[in-house]
Amino acid sequence: MWLNLFTMLRRGSFAALLLLGAAAQAATLNFNGGAAGGCTLSGNTYTCSSLSLADTDVVSIASNYKVVVNSALTFSYNQSLKMSGSAQLQTSGNLSIADINPANLAVSGGTLTTSGNFKIGSQAQTIVADVNAATMTIGSGSTTKITGTVTATSRIDIASHVTIVGPITAPVLTTNSGVTLNGNINSTTSFQLASGSSVTGNISSPSIKFDSSSSTVKGDVSTSGTLDVGSQVSVTGSVTAAGLVLRASSAVINGTTKISGDVVMESGTTINGDLSARNVTTNSGSAVINGNASVNAIYIDWNNSVNGVITCTGALNGTEPCSCVSKPQYYNYTPRCAAAPSSNVHHFQISHPGSALTCQAQSIEIKACANADCTSTVTGSTSMTLLPSNTPLTFTGTTTQSIRQPTAATITLGASGGGATNATVCPNAATKSDNCALKFEDKGLILSVSQPAHLAWASGIKLNIQALQNSAGTCVPLVKGTTPIAFSCDYVNPVSGANAVPVLIGGKNVQCSGNTSVDLTFDDNGSASASLQYAEVGQTRINASYVKDSLGASGAVEFTTAPASFKAEAVRVSSASQLSPTAFAKASEPFNVRLTALNAKGDPTKNFGRETPPQNFYIDTPAMVEPANGVNAITIGPYKSVVDGAAVPEDGQKGYWRFDETGTIQIKVRQKDSSTYYLGNKTTGFNTNTQLNLTFAPDHFDVLLPPVGAPMSCAGLGALKTPCDGSNPDGKFLYFGQPFALQVNAYIGLKDAQGKYLPAQNYVAGAARTVDISLLGVGGSSPTVSAVKWSNGDTTPRFIFSYDEHNKVTSGTLAPANMLILDFANTIAANAALTTPVAPTTFALRATNADTSSSASFAEPLLTMVTGRMEIGNISGPLKGNVPVKARAQYWNGKAYVFNSLYASDTLSLSRTVGTGKSYYISFSNCRNGLYGGNANAPCAGAPALGLAQGQDSMKFANGEATFYLAQPTGLTRNGSVNVALRDASLENNNDKRLPELIRYLPSGSGTVVFGVYRSGPVIYTREVYN
Repeated sequence: MWLNLFTMLRRGSFAALLLLGAAAQAATLNFNGGAAGGCTLSGNTYTCSSLSLADTDVVSIASNYKVVVNSALTFSYNQSLKMSGSAQLQTSGNLSIADINPANLAVSGGTLTTSGNFKIGSQAQTIVADVNAATMTIGSGSTTKITGTVTATSRIDIASHVTIVGPITAPVLTTNSGVTLNGNINSTTSFQLASGSSVTGNISSPSIKFDSSSSTVKGDVSTSGTLDVGSQVSVTGSVTAAGLVLRASSAVINGTTKISGDVVMESGTTINGDLSARNVTTNSGSAVINGNASVNAIYIDWNNSVNGVITCTGALNGTEPCSCVSKPQYYNYTPRCAAAPSSNVHHFQISHPGSALTCQAQSIEIKACANADCTSTVTGSTSMTLLPSNTPLTFTGTTTQSIRQPTAATITLGASGGGATNATVCPNAATKSDNCALKFEDKGLILSVSQPAHLAWASGIKLNIQALQNSAGTCVPLVKGTTPIAFSCDYVNPVSGANAVPVLIGGKNVQCSGNTSVDLTFDDNGSASASLQYAEVGQTRINASYVKDSLGASGAVEFTTAPASFKAEAVRVSSASQLSPTAFAKASEPFNVRLTALNAKGDPTKNFGRETPPQNFYIDTPAMVEPANGVNAITIGPYKSVVDGAAVPEDGQKGYWRFDETGTIQIKVRQKDSSTYYLGNKTTGFNTNTQLNLTFAPDHFDVLLPPVGAPMSCAGLGALKTPCDGSNPDGKFLYFGQPFALQVNAYIGLKDAQGKYLPAQNYVAGAARTVDISLLGVGGSSPTVSAVKWSNGDTTPRFIFSYDEHNKVTSGTLAPANMLILDFANTIAANAALTTPVAPTTFALRATNADTSSSASFAEPLLTMVTGRMEIGNISGPLKGNVPVKARAQYWNGKAYVFNSLYASDTLSLSRTVGTGKSYYISFSNCRNGLYGGNANAPCAGAPALGLAQGQDSMKFANGEATFYLAQPTGLTRNGSVNVALRDASLENNNDKRLPELIRYLPSGSGTVVFGVYRSGPVIYTREVYN
């Protein structure tokens, strides 16, 4: 074989062989800032018309880079996909990674997006990424896992044994048996959960069905349709639905159940909690409600029961103790019942303008108030009589009624009946007080606002005015053409202390302290309009009057304005700016959150908080965003009262917020009113709210070297041989360019009772940021001697973080395929070190991330770097037979290369595949005597073939030494010698002189091997002495 190989070299064919081998090797498309795949790069986004991949090609997308492919993309089994951090892959057609060999799929972070179908899981695949698609096909029965947010615009089909950790959103969502879904589910059309599955998270969909059997749901369930719960399915959480069916048997709900329609409980089903519904049917037997039941009607079959109190909300006339309860006559069961709820009307409120016209009907609003300030109304049906017309009315909560008075007069509005316990209240727009007198006149100004309830400083709002008079019972125009109207305003709520802001009518500022004339143009119907804007919040009245000759008329109208938005501003106590572009603060760092109510222009609304009742902000318990199921260790400081539309926390530490974990939380702020609407007004947009996402980084890192293996112990070589200087006598040492493992631990800013920092439990998987390693000079050494590299040639993925519950530590470790390498700063320095080795240099290792988390001032181990070499020993051997050759690891101690007895390696192959053949990491030179080929310029050319012994193409270092075997040279008839080195001469490269080496960081020296001459052994001289 060796003879053929060297013959190819002489004929120049070996280069062609290498080219053929390179064509068969995998190509890597690195999308990391350089040219890749013929795609165009703009900023951090690559745009590709398509990606044509060979069978073993690798697509690697670095963090912060986006790859847009304007076509479909399907990966095959031998192809590879690598993504991490914030990497993005987007296709305009279908995207399938389903067939990729799991060993070739390394997606530890990022986003996958397609406008078509996304497919994963023909193999047992695992990814950490957000996924967006039109449709999704997830899994094929094998174990498939996605950690991230999953969103589809059409449907998602999930096969058996799939696990998804993160929220899922899709119109249609179907599953097969044995799936695990850990995250909230939002389906806008339908959701079906197959048997043997589990959901941990809230579920919302118009149609929800839980198939039988052995499934669990831990979270709240909400549907506008009928919830179908199969046998042996348990739901732990509140349930809200239009209808409910619990299938026999062992279907269980553990939580409050609110059903607007009917409920069917088949035999052996259970509700552990209170139930409210319309009509409930329980089938025989052992259907049990372990809680209270509020129902219109309920049928309790044999051996069924309600173990709480039944409240009848309807008006059935049964013969049972509870009017709405029925059961078989033979079933001796007596339920416990509560009295039917009363209307609980505190008082009636009749709102009217104070004045009206005799020529048209006037609309008034009537409320059945549940409390004194009428911020809530009665939820049940109410019957009352409107006075003075004695008109009977039945309504729920609020209604409107039109009344007429054909002649000029003042009537007194009122209410009777309905069970009200207090007098009627009449907000009168004209008298600005509680006055039930409604004055009907023959002429007047009728004012209305196009949106009586709108957002502060909203545009497009109109003030409409009709100037009318009575003519034989018909309303006719009072004025036509351009007419001046005198406007003024009143602050209704807040009444006192209101911010003195004018109302803008027709572009003119109308003060509430006097009249302002505005010219309006009335049409033939006596109608005119003007734009209306108001920068504040609250309830405001506009007064209008017209006087000319003997004609005079007036009118008034009220409108309500709410904050257009809330603003939540988080500020660190230690700094006015946030920690980094991607993180707000460090874990456990105190901060404040300022809340402000704003109008549509973005200005504070200072009336917010001055109303009656005073409005306020409400902060929901912040939720975890990333990781979705992370530890939510939030502390919220108490707030001062609202001042000028803003709320700030209490002064000092008392008001501090703190998040004692890492990750992203979402702070939601809404109206504190029980209805969540401004002043209880349920106009669209009056439920002002905002949300703020804050990301928290680790307080610090610790860097740890592995206890055994590489790096090697300085003390292990002994005091006389150690390469480590006085700054690192008991530390570790390593060769320049030698891969090694490293561990980084992440912590929050709190300590336990023993004074140890607590781990950052949320800093795991995709929620952890990329960690960089840098070098610090120690004792005057320069960190520029070495550069940080990674063994897979890419910077990601680096450290993979996980939390160890048993040891209470969050640690990031390196994947075996991506070890850390501290190498010479560049190839020029590396080449120079081959002839001028670098003296031992000691560094400290520092871990940092883009969020400024660092190991500075914490554990940063020292590491001494040495220049390495492999010594090839001289050896004499037989003319016929294999010759063992010894290789020894050495390092430069500053003066000479010395033996390193601590070096060990895995088994090293001395060959590599090139095309259909092999090339070997062994070279021969200076052939002499029987091995001399006859050419002084190429003494080994034409010589007997040299090579490794049969089956001996590997070696392994232990205790600093390794042995390889040379075969007897073919055709050797007399002794001969040759110089041997462990390098592949076919890889000679002037730019990178370490490329041919078997071990890059241990470049091989040359040793002389002599065939046919045995090395003489030691001679022992003896002498006999006779006495």
